[in-house]
Order: sequence, then C-alpha cells, then structure tokens
Amino acid sequence: MNERDDIGTRLTRALHEEAERVRPEPRLQSILARTRQAPARRPRGWPVVGGALAAGALVAAFAFVVLDDNAAVEPPIAATSSVELYFINRDGKLVSERATAPDTGNPGLDAVTALLVTTPADPDYTNIWSRLEESSRGIVPEVVASVTASQIVERDGVIAVDFSGPVDNPWGDTVDLDWAFDPRLFSQQLVWTVQGALDSDAPVLLTMAGNPVKDVLTARVDMPVRRDAEAQAPIQIQSPRQGDALRSPVTVEGIGRGFEGTISWRVLAAEEVVKEGFTTGGAMADLEPFSFDVRLPAGDYTIEAFEYSAENGKVINLDTKDFTVE
Repeated sequence: MNERDDIGTRLTRALHEEAERVRPEPRLQSILARTRQAPARRPRGWPVVGGALAAGALVAAFAFVVLDDNAAVEPPIAATSSVELYFINRDGKLVSERATAPDTGNPGLDAVTALLVTTPADPDYTNIWSRLEESSRGIVPEVVASVTASQIVERDGVIAVDFSGPVDNPWGDTVDLDWAFDPRLFSQQLVWTVQGALDSDAPVLLTMAGNPVKDVLTARVDMPVRRDAEAQAPIQIQSPRQGDALRSPVTVEGIGRGFEGTISWRVLAAEEVVKEGFTTGGAMADLEPFSFDVRLPAGDYTIEAFEYSAENGKVINLDTKDFTVE
C-alpha cells in the first residue's frame, strides 16, 4: 500500500468512527443543540483532518435536511441533433445545410419540423417551407392557415408524412403565385430532407389529416413522390459554411460535377480575385466530393466554386460562401 492509499484508509476510518458517535434524536433542534454544546474531541489517527471532515459531513447533512425542500431543481438539458435540410438556390436547384434541431427520437419528424422553421444561413438560398407560419418578410403572401408536421411513418416501402394544415395550398385559392422557379421543387425539398434523415430511398406520400393530397404548396404531384436526382445543384460548397471564422490554411470541401470533371474556384477579397484554381469532382451525372486548401492572410473573403460553360465560357452552377480568416 502506498502513502496515498494509507492516508485514504485512515481518513475513511476516522470518518466512520466519528459517524458512530452521532446518535440523532427525534427533533432537529435537539441535534443542533447537541452539536453546539459537544466538547471538542481529538479522534485517533488524523485528529485535525478527521475531525474537520466529520464536522463538514455533519454540517452538509444538516444543510441538506433544512434546505432540500427549497432547493432549485435544474431543468433537464434538451437533447439536440444535427439534421440536413434542403433548400433552393438562385438557379432553382436543391442545396443543403446542416442545422441543429430538437431530438425527439423520431429523426424524420425532427427533420421536417426543422424544415418548417429554419431560415437558410446562406442568403442565396430560399426555404418556402419556413414561410408557412409567417408573411412579414414579404416573400410570399399571407397564409390562410399554418402548416405543421404531425406524424411520419415508413411502412411497406413508402414514407408517409402527415401534415396538419393545408399543405396543398396554404395561401388560398384566390392568390395568384408566380414563382421564380419550378414549384415542384417544394416537394423535392421535403423528399430529400426526409429520406436523408431516415437513410431511406423510399418514395414519400404526403397526407393532410391522414388523407393523400394531390398538390404540395400549389404544385401538382404524382403520389408517392420519388427523389429527382436532377433537382440537386451540380456544385455545392459544404465547408466553409456561411459566416465561418477559420485559420489559414482554409480547407474548402464540397460535392459537384463539371465538364470533364473540372470544378473551378476563386477567392475574392473586397470583390477582387486574390486566389484561383481548379479541382476535380464528378463528371457526367455523378456528384463527387472535392477538396482543396488555400493559404490566406487574416481578412474577410468569399469563396466561389463553379464551372465554365462548354458552349460559351460563361460561369455556371455557381455556389459561394462568405468567411473570415482570423
């Protein structure tokens, strides 16, 4: 036994001996009176330390008895998880961002609930689903009734997503909506989000109060809705995220495809190009991961990833992120 073990053994023995001397009476006042009047004792072994610890144990015990009824109870920390949500970019293609959402143990429902309340961090992205309970931003008309997700069940090869509220047309029949992109993307937002959360490729059946709907946010759909691979943006930057603060070198990561697998990039500071180059992604229909490092001094920057059109050399399929190097 080493010296530390020996000290611990003697401290424990001293505490036990001191505790055996305590004989509590029925009333707390009597116990307190006895402790105030009791003469100082010098227990064997470690008299000062043992006595102090024993006294501390008694005080702690009394404090617990007196104060426990009024002690504040810390609320439990709500569980959260990271979910991937799909939005629409300026080219009318699906892009994704990760968001933190409450974790109820139902990943599909958690993801859809988050989709209904999350505004994209990237100002180039749009999420019409998050506008279904508000109209103050002037992007869409006022809804006639709010829309919420109530249940998600995967059964017999189909994912059923049930909504409360008019998910077919929350703006009313009198509203003439002129979307800047194909409104069928709204159902694709939901399909990609739900399938990703459930790690499933099953088609998605949308229902309202348990009944199938023929329209989703005014767009006619075939039921159930299958994932459309062509709806996804050809190039997307996944890191850095919009507004990130990083140290140099900065690692840029994403997924994409380009002509002959080439994805071009450039870094801008105050709208001036300070670095540029190219990397390799997927070709044809396959989106593949890409990654590259850039050394930059401290400052604010914008990273662009894109491809040049094989027809006219113009920049197409552009995605950007603003970030800071500390």
